[in-house]
Amino acid sequence: MEKLCDAIRKWADDWQHTPVPIRLKSTLTTLDLRHFVWNIAERLGSKKNYTGEVRAIFIKRMFPDVMKDIELDSIRNFKFQPDMGNIVIDEPDKGDYHFHFE
Repeated sequence: MEKLCDAIRKWADDWQHTPVPIRLKSTLTTLDLRHFVWNIAERLGSKKNYTGEVRAIFIKRMFPDVMKDIELDSIRNFKFQPDMGNIVIDEPDKGDYHFHFE
């Protein structure tokens, strides 16, 4: 978890940050990871910098084991099945960056 938080902090400071790969010891799916990265990137600010391609490259580098068989073009479909999985899409309110918790 510490490595994950560190990678997210560094990515928030620099959209070009290359994360150190993380091996997951859980059963998160590629869908969960796409939703996770989308939820964070939506709150980082500039859509010019945190494009779908930048997000896809980040997730592929951070979770290479889980994402090894998925092409970047497929990963870019972050909002695929937005209400499915362990992690769902959480649209930020306009002008706000807070997450919604149930």
